[in-house]
Amino acid sequence: MLTEARTAHPALGFEQMGRRHLWGELRPLPHEAVEDILGCEIPIEEQTYGIGMEDLAPLLDRLKERRLTADPLMNLAEVSEQKLDFNRVAGDVRDDLVKGMRHTYLVTEYYAGVYDPYEQDEVAAGFTREYLAAREGRTDPEEILLDLQHYVHGNRLHSSRELSAGWVVLAHFFERCHIFDNPPDGWSPSGSFEGSVSA
Repeated sequence: MLTEARTAHPALGFEQMGRRHLWGELRPLPHEAVEDILGCEIPIEEQTYGIGMEDLAPLLDRLKERRLTADPLMNLAEVSEQKLDFNRVAGDVRDDLVKGMRHTYLVTEYYAGVYDPYEQDEVAAGFTREYLAAREGRTDPEEILLDLQHYVHGNRLHSSRELSAGWVVLAHFFERCHIFDNPPDGWSPSGSFEGSVSA
């Protein structure tokens, strides 16, 4: 059908969208505009789940069961430590993110076994959009991370294991550079650039 549409309408661009991609396009629009596009009324209910929770739930369930088997002494990659410093991630949220990094291989394994090859890219794009929205007008990384936690979990009260699994998901997308900025080449925690020459 897409091929036929492209042939019949060469001046138009056609793109196949999955449910996540479509929701990502519609979400920033006003409620009335979304109803107009879909041609139906969208019932407004009290928010219970965060955006993407349906997509992340199987992953979170898997992480809850497997996170206890990770090596607690596993070393973090140097790039992750530098990125934490560069983005001024400190205190309890840093500790939680670092603990999550010990289990991110589980997220990689999960996506390696998913049938849809675009699922990880779509979820990652969603995280990037949420991160950019969360940091708008904000400079405190803790507030940004709390917004991203809400994106993963919604506003329901969760068990400590579910919260831990959520930190693993955040750590995965942190390591994969979908959220927060990477330090520039040569950057050091002192604020100077390694190899630079002082006059």
